[in-house]
Amino acid sequence: MTSPDSATDSLPLLGYQVGGSLPPGHPSYVERQADRDLYDRLRAGDYCFVFNCRQMGKSSLRVRVTEKLIQDGAKCGVIDPQARGTKLSEEQWYAGTIKQLVSDLDLKTIDFRDWWKDLNQQSIGAVERFGYFVDALLTELDCPIVLFVEEIDNLLSIDSFDTDGFFILLRSFYERRAQDSRYQRLAFAFLGVATPADLMKKHHSSAFNIGRPVEMAGFQWDEAQPLLEGLREKVADPEGILRQVLHWSGGQPFLTQRLLELVLKYRNQEGAAETLLPETLLPKLVQTHILDSWEAQDMPPHLKTIRDRFSRGSEKQRGKLLGLYQQVLEGQDGIVADESEEQSQLRLTGLVVKRRGRLQSYNPIYAAVFDQNWIQRMLEDLRPGFYAEAFLAWQQGDRNESFLLRGEALQDAETWAKGKQISPEDLDFLEQSRTA
Repeated sequence: MTSPDSATDSLPLLGYQVGGSLPPGHPSYVERQADRDLYDRLRAGDYCFVFNCRQMGKSSLRVRVTEKLIQDGAKCGVIDPQARGTKLSEEQWYAGTIKQLVSDLDLKTIDFRDWWKDLNQQSIGAVERFGYFVDALLTELDCPIVLFVEEIDNLLSIDSFDTDGFFILLRSFYERRAQDSRYQRLAFAFLGVATPADLMKKHHSSAFNIGRPVEMAGFQWDEAQPLLEGLREKVADPEGILRQVLHWSGGQPFLTQRLLELVLKYRNQEGAAETLLPETLLPKLVQTHILDSWEAQDMPPHLKTIRDRFSRGSEKQRGKLLGLYQQVLEGQDGIVADESEEQSQLRLTGLVVKRRGRLQSYNPIYAAVFDQNWIQRMLEDLRPGFYAEAFLAWQQGDRNESFLLRGEALQDAETWAKGKQISPEDLDFLEQSRTA
């Protein structure tokens, strides 16, 4: 087994990487508090959740923590619903998952084909077979075992898959610790774009409440020092550049790597990065390479991923998210953060972050792209046709009473608006329509 230091030494000094998992020892990997928390909790045998928006570095975190756990003598495997696909039957999904784990964990006593066939002949269901597999796993291996469940949101989107049955089984593994000490050596880590409340879909199922959350924050200045190495001897003021990068990205990992890559590309192509002050260079790069015609320049997709998150769910759910996000932008310092389902869902879009008890826009780039004008366009798309025409005419006609809704049209508009967090302009339009 190669030590962490020698693994790092054997790597060339690579540039910044935009998107994808960073390999162990990559020089631009930033270790955060989440690295230490996840490692410590899994080593202690806890079940853990790492739930956050996309492109926050969850997969890189898993790779890094896996390497450390293996060095400690643990065995690690990955359950990746994305690798299985979303068009499989439940039996096919479990078969593929167990077969992959047999390979990942190098199990010698299980010949998968014969083992699966034997259980099938005994009419043992697919979920129960996974329980039999875990029992066999704990019998063969006498070391700590950690199973990572990646892309949990993809698992939840498989229509033919009984996710409640899967998580009830995993909870039973945890509860068996009191009677069977072998299960104390088994831990699970769940990673993805979800909330713990999403895991159990059926109302009669009790919550999956046995895991410990691991918070993934953006890069902080003291944590981000490894990123300076790629700037040294390439720009005149590496620390100034990094501070400006973190200002514009808010420490968001994907954007941070992208901005640093842009700095080096600009320096190589223009030969001028060293002649521009950081506070001049970064706004120039952000405007030219990210904000201008952002949809065309968003490669690999990042801003589009955030935008598309707002296209999911019912019209009512989208309206609530947009209304809540509008409140965040209108507040001088955001809004008071809480643990409500609405705020949790908004945080999963990636647009906002909780800082010092406040829910705020994540960074200046997001605030510039997804601004009040964008919110209004999104709300307009949600407005019924008859309402949208009258509302626009009212706005453009200096709020003339002749454009207000009356009678059945007003009743239909009230029905549409019920339960939505619509804009103040919409509220004013409806109120004037009622009192006209």
